[in-house]
Amino acid sequence: MRPDDDYLLHAIALYRIEHARGFRIAGLLFVLPVRPVRALGDLDDAELAALGPTLALATRALEDVMRPLNVYCAKFGESP
Repeated sequence: MRPDDDYLLHAIALYRIEHARGFRIAGLLFVLPVRPVRALGDLDDAELAALGPTLALATRALEDVMRPLNVYCAKFGESP
């Protein structure tokens, strides 16, 4: 187990779903590719195909557990 696995909620071959680090905002999740990439355009075909289902999984989990009125998905582009 890695030290940052305390934030890990779910992992599949291509993505990790983690709770935000350093923010105490319930339900703030990040869907992170396992392979480091800088932009969506850098994802390969398999990663792109898995992105939608992974976002849907994270969204359903939030809806089932927290029952929010809305769930927002956003893409943040930051350089490593």
